Amino acid sequence: MIMHLAQTISDECYNPNSLFFNSGNMFVNRHPKDFHALAEIFNIPNIPIYNTTCSKSFTQINRHWYKNKKYTKNLQLIYENIELSPRLQAFVRNYKTVVHIRAENDWVHVAKMCARKHHCYSIEDIFSKIGDSRVAVAISSKNARNNIVRTINHYFDMIMPSIDNFSYTENAAIHMLSAVNSIYFWGNWFSTFSKGVANMRRARGLNSFFYNCIQKKPFYDNFKFVCDKASVECPQTVNFGWLEDIWKREHFRGPLQGPMSYFKRVPPHYLGNRVSLTNCKRRIYIDIGSRDFDEGMLQMFKIYPALLDFDEFYAFEAAHGLYKIPIESVLVQRLRDVGMSHSRANTFLKRHFFQRAFISAVTNKSADTIGLLDLIVHQMKVHERDVLIIKMDIEGHEYETLSYLIENGGHKLIDELLVELHYDHPRMRKLFNWCASKKDDYIRHHLWCSHTLDDATILMKTLRKNKIYAHSWP
Repeated sequence: MIMHLAQTISDECYNPNSLFFNSGNMFVNRHPKDFHALAEIFNIPNIPIYNTTCSKSFTQINRHWYKNKKYTKNLQLIYENIELSPRLQAFVRNYKTVVHIRAENDWVHVAKMCARKHHCYSIEDIFSKIGDSRVAVAISSKNARNNIVRTINHYFDMIMPSIDNFSYTENAAIHMLSAVNSIYFWGNWFSTFSKGVANMRRARGLNSFFYNCIQKKPFYDNFKFVCDKASVECPQTVNFGWLEDIWKREHFRGPLQGPMSYFKRVPPHYLGNRVSLTNCKRRIYIDIGSRDFDEGMLQMFKIYPALLDFDEFYAFEAAHGLYKIPIESVLVQRLRDVGMSHSRANTFLKRHFFQRAFISAVTNKSADTIGLLDLIVHQMKVHERDVLIIKMDIEGHEYETLSYLIENGGHKLIDELLVELHYDHPRMRKLFNWCASKKDDYIRHHLWCSHTLDDATILMKTLRKNKIYAHSWP
């Protein structure tokens, strides 16, 4: 569509009433309603008009159009300025994630593109790559076989609707601009529709991802789009300047209520609120010292909604009988209430794992203790292409555990850490008599009271210095 549009507006005979059709549909038999005056479909401000008196119709694209410098110059203007006509703009929808899937009859059975390496991915493979079912799929469903449509509906929440009385061209234009406006976009590297969307998004400062991304020299010079680094790195490059300040004066946490409360001040800095994590191979969340599901992991989902799209959830609690999870019907409803998609809520128990164990520096099977390094490297086999977020509350063992992890290089697999820091807290001493007497319980006396606020500050700075995106946890 964009290629034909670039040719149309660049021709010496162009005027807004020139007949226009979707060149991407070139293998489908033409229907009269597929031809439109260009102004019926698009509004492209800031594009020079060469001759408004001519009415030549363009019904066949010049296969060598990209050699014409005028065409390629106007192509960039299209990416930066293209808008839909007001009539079609009313049908553009806002989606969080859009994926463009080429599985129509003209692509698969006429052009036989799936016989070429990398040109086609199965619906299952695309879902595995994206790892998210809460997706709107851009596809001409009327031009796809029923088994393709059924498979898409099985894996993804919805197919972008096609307006019944609109032409292929009109619906394709609506899908294209809806994809441009989405938060995340996944496309097919070999599709001009996907590349057109990606370049329009790039002109607007938005990233795009390709489920069959390859590094390949473009077939014409002025088309400079290549795979974004974000599609081969997980997560995207992290800017540690996004982290909140270490608020030592307020013991990291600050108040728990009011405008300066932890829950208003810190969550906006969480990694999932700063970068897309959708391109990662596995998305893993570990809750260490999880206590009860409702009060722990479920509350975390409310604070950190990006976790709702994760693939694997692990909870560890050392205390006998403390961790409880609701029955499945109740669990699904509670997950839906905090924003998890229906399909992900229904499969949550298959992706949730609980173990009664204590997490510390090294594994000690006789004491039901698992070393954090052993857990993420050997048991979970976390890879650099995965994203791993950990919340940790291990009652003062964090000093030894995290130091050991850094010394042995395991910290490089952690993308984000939320850690509760334990030490001789003067406010807690005053309010609850913590660390004020030898009669205080063993764990707190020996593991909390031996550390100071300065020790906790040094640990937090050390984590960040070693490129762990770390926050305190209240």
